[in-house]
Amino acid sequence: MIPEDSDPQESPEQTIIKLAAILEDLVNSGKSEFVARVVTKLQLDYIELARLATDDQYDVQWTHIKLMDFLTKGEF
Repeated sequence: MIPEDSDPQESPEQTIIKLAAILEDLVNSGKSEFVARVVTKLQLDYIELARLATDDQYDVQWTHIKLMDFLTKGEF
């Protein structure tokens, strides 16, 4: 679903604009359930990676910053 002309060098704002257009098209064409499934899969994958990276110490209540502090400093 990533546009074939996507540029890894584009700014986060450009990426957001492109992604918003794709999401709007999907929702307008009745594919909001597909969007929800993709977002849920991303969330579950993130949790799985966080648990593996922290030897299962990760708590879903942690913010991303807390996770990064734990991974880089071993503490919060």
